[in-house]
Amino acid sequence: MRYIKSNTMEKEEETLMPMREKYQYTPIIEIDEQKVEELLGICQDMLKDTKGVINN
Repeated sequence: MRYIKSNTMEKEEETLMPMREKYQYTPIIEIDEQKVEELLGICQDMLKDTKGVINN
């Protein structure tokens, strides 16, 4: 967790509230496109294998 040191309570409140709102209400999700493609391939292979088991 990031912490910004301040000298006064007012300044701390001005800093902490926007930080809390930013990290609580606007999550930033980042994932590499290559990783998404890899996971998609794995899921498709699993579905293909599952269909093969069900059809036999």
